[in-house]
Amino acid sequence: MTPQQVVGLGAKIFAIWLFLITLTYVQSSVLAMIDPKFQPINSALSFSYCVLAIIHLAIAAILWFFPMSVAHRLIPITKYENTLTVPSSFEIVRIGCCLLGIWFLLKSGTTLMDSLSHAFLLSGNGPLVEGLLGDLKVKIAASGIEIIVALILIFGASKVAMRALRPDSRLSEIEY
Repeated sequence: MTPQQVVGLGAKIFAIWLFLITLTYVQSSVLAMIDPKFQPINSALSFSYCVLAIIHLAIAAILWFFPMSVAHRLIPITKYENTLTVPSSFEIVRIGCCLLGIWFLLKSGTTLMDSLSHAFLLSGNGPLVEGLLGDLKVKIAASGIEIIVALILIFGASKVAMRALRPDSRLSEIEY
C-alpha cells in the first residue's frame, strides 16, 4: 500500500466513527424534544443537536466517498512504487498503542461532553452540580479514567511498547 492508500483507509474509518457519533446527537435531540421539564429551551437545543448531526453526516459522506482526494491533499502524490515497508514489532506496538489511545480519547471525550450536556440540560437555570445525577456522575468519572488511560497510551507509547515486548523473566525459568 502507498502512504496515500493508508491515509485513505484512515479517512474511511474516521467516516464510520463520525457516523456513529451522529447517533449520539440524534439521541440527544430526541431527548431534548420529549422532556417536558425544559419546554422553553427544547426547540433550540433540539435544533442545535440536529445541526451538529447534519454537519457530522456531511463530513462523513465526503470522507467516505472521496477518501483518496482527502489523502492526496494531505500527502503529495508520489510514484506508485512508493510503498510502505514493514515496520519492526516495536513500531507496530507503538502504533497500536497510539491508535488505541486515540480511540479511547475520542470515545471518552464524546461520552464526557454528552454527559455534561445532559447535566446542563437537567440543571436548568441552576448550577451545573444540580444536574449531576448519580448516573451522570458515574459516566463522568469513567470518562475521566478513560481519558487518563488514553493519554498514557498516546504519550507513553514507547514505554508501553518496551514493556510489552520485554521478555518475561518468569518464562525463561520454565523448562519445556
